[in-house]
Amino acid sequence: MRKEVKSLTRKFSPLIEYAKQELKNEIKDVKVSMRLVDSPVVIVADMMNDTPNKERIEAATAMKNTLQYNKEKNVL
Repeated sequence: MRKEVKSLTRKFSPLIEYAKQELKNEIKDVKVSMRLVDSPVVIVADMMNDTPNKERIEAATAMKNTLQYNKEKNVL
């Protein structure tokens, strides 16, 4: 499986580099994965950041309480 990932990473390296360059303000890294079956991409939360769903919940709560909510950048 590791050999497959390395092979695919080499094969798609121009696409990976293009995505990193175009989305450098929105994402942290682009990786090839064998986990995905039904969709071509997935948003993965960084270890120290909240998940996108939790960010939506906190933003909605902040709007109800009229508090300011600071949204952090997500990882794709």
